[in-house]
Amino acid sequence: MVFQERGFWVGEGVNGSSRFSRYNSGRDHVSEIPKLNGSGRRIFVGFPDTEISSRFRQFGERVSDTPPPEVRSFENVHLEPLVPKGQWQFTGGAYCNGEFLTELALHRGWRAGESRHVTGGATARKPEQKLKTAWFGGILLGHFGHFLLETLARVQSREVARSAEPIVFFNPWAFPSLQPFMEGAFRHLGIALDRIRLCNVPLEVRNLRAQVPTFQLYGFINVSSRAVLKHAAPIPAPQSGIIYLARSEAKALRCVLNEEELQRRLDSSAQARIIFPEKLSFAEQLACLRNSDVVSGCEGSAFLSLTFVEGSRTSLMFCASVPSLNYFLCDELIDGDAIYVRCGDNLCEGVGPVTRRTDWVLDVEKAIDFIDRTSNGTIHDPDSAENRMAHLKPPDAPAGTAIWQSHSVRRINQIAKHVGARSYLEIGVFRGKTFNALDFERKVAVDPRFQFDVADYQREGIEFHQMPSDQYFTRHGLSRTFDIIFLDGLHTFQQTLRDFCNSLACAHDQTVWLIDDVLPVDVYSAWPNQTEALKFRRQAGGEGWAWHGDVYKVVFAIHDFFPMYSYVTLGGRGNPQAIVWKAPRVDFTPIFDSIEAIERLSYFDLLKRQEILKVRPDEEGFRLFLESIAAAAERGAPAVVPV
Repeated sequence: MVFQERGFWVGEGVNGSSRFSRYNSGRDHVSEIPKLNGSGRRIFVGFPDTEISSRFRQFGERVSDTPPPEVRSFENVHLEPLVPKGQWQFTGGAYCNGEFLTELALHRGWRAGESRHVTGGATARKPEQKLKTAWFGGILLGHFGHFLLETLARVQSREVARSAEPIVFFNPWAFPSLQPFMEGAFRHLGIALDRIRLCNVPLEVRNLRAQVPTFQLYGFINVSSRAVLKHAAPIPAPQSGIIYLARSEAKALRCVLNEEELQRRLDSSAQARIIFPEKLSFAEQLACLRNSDVVSGCEGSAFLSLTFVEGSRTSLMFCASVPSLNYFLCDELIDGDAIYVRCGDNLCEGVGPVTRRTDWVLDVEKAIDFIDRTSNGTIHDPDSAENRMAHLKPPDAPAGTAIWQSHSVRRINQIAKHVGARSYLEIGVFRGKTFNALDFERKVAVDPRFQFDVADYQREGIEFHQMPSDQYFTRHGLSRTFDIIFLDGLHTFQQTLRDFCNSLACAHDQTVWLIDDVLPVDVYSAWPNQTEALKFRRQAGGEGWAWHGDVYKVVFAIHDFFPMYSYVTLGGRGNPQAIVWKAPRVDFTPIFDSIEAIERLSYFDLLKRQEILKVRPDEEGFRLFLESIAAAAERGAPAVVPV
């Protein structure tokens, strides 16, 4: 199916296009509807063509560019304060010679679907205040998004901004004064705050001028407002690369139930800078947006602030359903790609289908994957030595690909730096976010099903083996050794222990292992079946999506059955992981002395015996590891066996 209107197209042929490969994981349909104004693309991931095309019917007619916006004048206007009558319905309004001025009422929608939300009907009372001349501002709306789109729609012209005359706004919710974000937006447009007059009592204006709105909700947009919206001088701010607009602390009608889990993951990996828009002034919000390359987040009105920011950047919005038409209209004011990803669903029993007002559950892994695909810069303290190393772009990275610093990348790079590692084996690669971010002379990736196009990362010295790890070891385990081995496969005791034992055939005396997910966060996280673990947690009223399985038992097994190997668990920033290296433990004493006994351990046994894991902050853990390998070097052992 191809939807064609004024050059718009979606669907057929798009998934196969190389220019969309960055956003296509092979599981999601990718479509595009180009912008009519400004630069960049409008890309949809995971949405059926029929859902997208229905939003864009007559879209070309909704976008206009007729500078300057038309201004109309009215004589002897009576403004009767608005009184709310139900949801988004008001009595009162503007009257001229007793006639209700429908053109000064709040309208929404388009053509046959247009609705008027101010109905008049109020008895005109004697005016308590009079003005000779004024501009008509419309309705002062307290919701951030509605304020930006509707309240400001009648003041987005240089004629209004440069005038000295007052601007009158209806105030149906009786705000005693302007809210801080309102003041910031007016300042940005160059409108002095002392010009703002709130219509709380009957008001007579001898000459009232009204700019035709540049935006109508679910209706149209006049892109001539672009120059006014973006005319303010830039506000200096530190470069932030990719930011994530968090909604978890906002008072919203709709809640992303597990958004805090995504925020924790992004914060621990330094993959994105977390921004809470409601905690910032309007100017600070614009500064953060202006100084970012990628703006990501769940669907919300904070994205609308991009219409005020000059320059080009990518916006990445996660949604549970097709976003509102208003975002697509605003895209016409924003330069850069606008990417909409279906990244969640309503998993709460009894709630019903996802609507614009129902809570929803985010696919955290998918969100992280798309942030990784879209990011294009170093995050947090780019001048630090650790970041320079972690963000080094390896030769196998495709052009334009960003390398981000996860806790795994950071730790593996730190190990490699101290032992001079040149070869690397990773068991359990999944989307390749760790493997493809590392630079070694020789790298081998093993996974039953890679979730990325391995052809993009092929080069001399890199191997991809799409097969179970048991099969890899039986076929290739004796062919060569590795300096670092990362075990991040199936999160079960049996498989991870088998991977460790098999990998001994690929090791030399100075090989270092990093084992992932060795410290579960609760009893559900420690359950070896992921589906059941998440189900049990929800049934118990718990939140979060953490799952580590029973990999912690592998550390207990190494303690009891591999006394020639030392280990320490890194429990600082990021997911807890165990470093293992060959060094006899002189204080060795088995505790369980039975693989079967270890296999029967529960999460509560772990809590009783947690000291066995030797959990240390990263700094202390690395100090213990480095002291051990330094002692080995003094005894004459080489740091790394030549490849």
